[in-house]
Amino acid sequence: MTNESTDPLQWFAEWPHDKVPLIDKWREVHFRFGLAAQRASTLETDLVLLLVDLDTKSKGQFRFEDSVNLINYFAQDVRLLGRLIDALKKRAQLEDAFAQALNLALKQRNYLIHHFYRTRSESFKSPDGCDEMMEELVTIRDDIAVALDYLHDYTQSIIGSKMNLDDVLSFIEKHGRQFGLSTETILERYKTMSAKIPEEIERAFRGNS
Repeated sequence: MTNESTDPLQWFAEWPHDKVPLIDKWREVHFRFGLAAQRASTLETDLVLLLVDLDTKSKGQFRFEDSVNLINYFAQDVRLLGRLIDALKKRAQLEDAFAQALNLALKQRNYLIHHFYRTRSESFKSPDGCDEMMEELVTIRDDIAVALDYLHDYTQSIIGSKMNLDDVLSFIEKHGRQFGLSTETILERYKTMSAKIPEEIERAFRGNS
């Protein structure tokens, strides 16, 4: 019986370095992984914002503090993508195609984050393996993007289209009169509040520490 040991770096010696630089190929894989992960993160964020809109709208009255509290709740307490999807399904009647797209996006996201690198570790050892990974990552990103498209269409149908400048000014003027405030005062408060929104959302997602 021959006692042979396998060289763990044999694949590196066989890599065609003169034709395909290893670092370039690996960079392309990681770049596409990042794009897919970014889409997944956007899906989570937009789900949180939609759930906040739905819960705020159901109360019939908007307060900035309510939105921040809800962002904290969904981003910190609910947080996981699967739970966010379940929360949306409980609050809304979704078309089958939308629900299926969300389910597939969840499956792809979980595979991407928890299993992709482990499952595909051997593929890093050849240019062809890297190409296969890139194709798979494009598919994953596309599947998540489909769910995002459904989500954005649904959000627009429920919440409505984004207001143009005239709509915003009319809204401000209406609510300014309602609370006995001038348009100038409301605009100033709106600017102050808007400046805080990115900071508050970032704090909500990262925690209050």
